[in-house]
Amino acid sequence: MRHRRTNPLTPWGIEVVGEYLTAKRPGPHDLLCVIGGKPAHRLAHAVTVSLREALVAARIAGRPRVTARSIALASAVQVFEREGIVAATRFLGSNSLDATAASLGFDWQAD
Repeated sequence: MRHRRTNPLTPWGIEVVGEYLTAKRPGPHDLLCVIGGKPAHRLAHAVTVSLREALVAARIAGRPRVTARSIALASAVQVFEREGIVAATRFLGSNSLDATAASLGFDWQAD
């Protein structure tokens, strides 16, 4: 079972979301954030599309090392450094500490 992810918005994130909502005016059925109860493939697609739009807007789309996955992993590294492997695992929605550590490039073992 995957854990629920929580990703609090920074003040900058709040500003960007506000700008997005003002510019795009999404409809009532458009997903802005991933929520429980939706099919996983639909949620993954919504996240990928939103991140792609953000990368295009930031003019960094097309750079080989900048992907939706690289953004999630970079954020997870910060969570790991602040709060540890369990928090990073939850952040990624994973159920495996070992898989999270491997994804983040850390040689980690439970004591």
